[in-house]
Amino acid sequence: MPLPNTAEIGIFAISSEGSSAANVRRIEALTGPAAIDWFRGRSRSLSEIGRIVGSDQDPVAGARRMAERMEELEQQSKQAGSADLSKKAEEMAATGQRIGGVTVFVGRGHGADQRSLLDLADRIKSRAGEAAVVLGGTEDGKVALVASFSKEVVDRGIKASDVIREAAEIVGGGGGGRDNVAQAGGRDPSKLDEALSAARDAIEAKLSP
Repeated sequence: MPLPNTAEIGIFAISSEGSSAANVRRIEALTGPAAIDWFRGRSRSLSEIGRIVGSDQDPVAGARRMAERMEELEQQSKQAGSADLSKKAEEMAATGQRIGGVTVFVGRGHGADQRSLLDLADRIKSRAGEAAVVLGGTEDGKVALVASFSKEVVDRGIKASDVIREAAEIVGGGGGGRDNVAQAGGRDPSKLDEALSAARDAIEAKLSP
């Protein structure tokens, strides 16, 4: 119903906004007693938030402090996780086998997240020096394989992409990458150990005199 004056609308609150068609926005609003009830509900919600965050008078400031604290705790957790990963990488690097002057480490990592496995492989390589590292992991029926080789290893004719591709075939997958870094996926977790053994054999064959 048209109004002679918009002032007659009184209290007004936009309750939702969305798209009803291409290049058309739909806005829904409340007026009168419905709008008053809506504002009262919002006020009660803000009061409850203030109580939860310990700042009844200024819930926004309390929520901001809580968000900052959560960010601080998350950062501390990341730092602790990185320290744990560095320690694990150092321990794993120490168990690598020296073949032809190169530290070879081939083994299992945790899960099938290629990014996490590659991060761990890079950390092992950086601690072992001249090194060839291959890691594999399984999770939810999936297999992940990664390889990280130092420049000296690549210069000796050993390519991470070739090694990882050969291992991936065994677990029913495929992959590739660069001469120094490669990754692959597979569908047969039961053959992961066989794939890792094949990767080790391929590296040793190139390094052995």
